[in-house]
Amino acid sequence: MPRGHGAAIVISWWANALLGRVLTAAATTALVLVIGLWPAAPAAAICAIEAAPELAQFQAPFGLGCAAAPAALTWSAEQFFERGVMLWREDSRAIFVLSTDGSWQGFDDRFYEGQADRAGLAAPQPWLREPIRGFGLVWRERLGGARAAIGWATNDEQGLDARTQPFDNGLVFQNAAGRTFVLVKDRTWRRP
Repeated sequence: MPRGHGAAIVISWWANALLGRVLTAAATTALVLVIGLWPAAPAAAICAIEAAPELAQFQAPFGLGCAAAPAALTWSAEQFFERGVMLWREDSRAIFVLSTDGSWQGFDDRFYEGQADRAGLAAPQPWLREPIRGFGLVWRERLGGARAAIGWATNDEQGLDARTQPFDNGLVFQNAAGRTFVLVKDRTWRRP
């Protein structure tokens, strides 16, 4: 079967023989594409590690590249804030701060049992609360506490299972509540 430009010449010759006229270059190219003789697009990169089926759908749309490690199931926590959300992974003891401006930051969880789990700050409104434990420590020491751009917590932290998978260009974090967070290496994040 002819391929590439040779296919265009063959089709043009057959069109002339059968139709009694020569096709324009654009018409020949369109015909070649329609009948599938044009060279195929280069194959997608072959990744050494497969993305977990439930996370693979986020790979291409977010430009994550290949999976860097297999997906892992871990205990996690999440807490919503006035202007963002915090996520925690037990397996890596990492805390992610996702702001509503689309940026994210990562911190080591330095909280340990026996530390005071809160500072006792009074929230400015009855529906707001001071975050506790690891989230509280990051909020107070790294984000500015009551002046943090992320604001005050709007609910208590919730613990749940999460599936995570690192990719060449980011991380997918999907929890048992069905919420998915895509953290990209350029320090932006999205919820699909």
